Amino acid sequence: MIDLRQQHIVTVEPGHMVNLTTSSGFVISIEVEFELQHGSNAAVVKPGDANVLDQLHNLLNNTITLSEITAPGKLVLGFEDRTVIHVKPHQTFEAWSLTGPAGEKVVSMPGGGLATWSANDASGTLA
Repeated sequence: MIDLRQQHIVTVEPGHMVNLTTSSGFVISIEVEFELQHGSNAAVVKPGDANVLDQLHNLLNNTITLSEITAPGKLVLGFEDRTVIHVKPHQTFEAWSLTGPAGEKVVSMPGGGLATWSANDASGTLA
């Protein structure tokens, strides 16, 4: 699977989804509410809320130290400052997607599971 470790976040774009862009050109799009942990503090982040940028501003220039994608469709990102993002699959919606600069893509499918595309592959596979 795609390894994002040692890349840092260069943009945080809030909106109806949260887009995080890495230094290598990967885009992480989160479309559902997710957990943001920092040490013993945890908060639920809801894309589209007015305070999303305030909650995520510390991710800018922060280095990814943990990058886990599980077959049930969960995404976990850990950062150098000990911030951790947990995105669980959603029953109805694609919870998150990861798109690479060469066209590779991973999508957390509704109800769980993953769809993956390798670079320049239009067919994709389900896991």
